[in-house]
Amino acid sequence: MRLSTLLAFFLVSCLPLAAQGTFLVGRLEHDGTDFRIACTRVVLRGMSPELQARLGEVVEIDGNTLAPWPAPVVEVLAVRRSTSEFQLGGDARIGRALRLRVSSPTADTYYFLLHVQDAFTPLDAILPGFLHGTFWLELQNVLVVSSGAFRGQWEVEKGIPNEPAFVGLTVFTQAAVGSPGAALLYLNAECATLRAP
Repeated sequence: MRLSTLLAFFLVSCLPLAAQGTFLVGRLEHDGTDFRIACTRVVLRGMSPELQARLGEVVEIDGNTLAPWPAPVVEVLAVRRSTSEFQLGGDARIGRALRLRVSSPTADTYYFLLHVQDAFTPLDAILPGFLHGTFWLELQNVLVVSSGAFRGQWEVEKGIPNEPAFVGLTVFTQAAVGSPGAALLYLNAECATLRAP
């Protein structure tokens, strides 16, 4: 991981959440009551017809944070389909492997991140021009499981230890992508609950 990225994580963990504009990338879902961002605690308010039309898609949302962590509520001001997307697949059983995949038409660098706790940290107000989006994972002890250069799309498989104590554990994952001359963009979160073989 680059020194500048480590510095950004440190600064983010030291600054309070500002109640202001928020940009996020996430997979849109509806739980029967509220629109939400998959694998997060974020509840979305406003623009219901537009959100309904994008259900199941990975979207970019411009909005305002109405309530911060641990029960974030975001007022949606604009929503559109994201051109960059992170996917988690594979077999979420211990002793098997998870498949992490990123696609982006403009990025040339990727980071795959993993943690066992989720979070909500809007990044744009903290380091404008360097970080863009929302960090969905707990900052402390986040694991960078893979990083490197790519073009268009990239996929990595990561083995899950064959450890029975891991059964029932939910892992939260996220990708960040970098493009020349642009801020590091934090994409959607994905999650999986580990199962027995």
